[in-house]
Amino acid sequence: MVLVKSIRGDIPCVNLGMLVAESTMTAIMGREAAYSGIEITWDMVMNSRQDLQPTAFDYKLKMEVPPVPVPGQYKFA
Repeated sequence: MVLVKSIRGDIPCVNLGMLVAESTMTAIMGREAAYSGIEITWDMVMNSRQDLQPTAFDYKLKMEVPPVPVPGQYKFA
C-alpha cells in the first residue's frame, strides 16, 4: 500500500530497490551454499563467474534439464 501511495504522490517517494536486490542476493547465496555444501560469502557470489542464463532465447528452444545438485559434488563457480 505504501508503494501505491508513493506512486500517487500522497507520500514521499519510496524506493525499495536496494532492499530487493540485497534480499535476492541473500537467497542466491543460500541456494549456492545448500547446493555446494560450503559456506558462501557475499564476495564469493559477487565475483562468481556462474551464468544461469540460457545461451539463446526462443519459445521453440529446447532447454536441457540440469543435473540435480549434490553437496560435495556441485562446484560453485
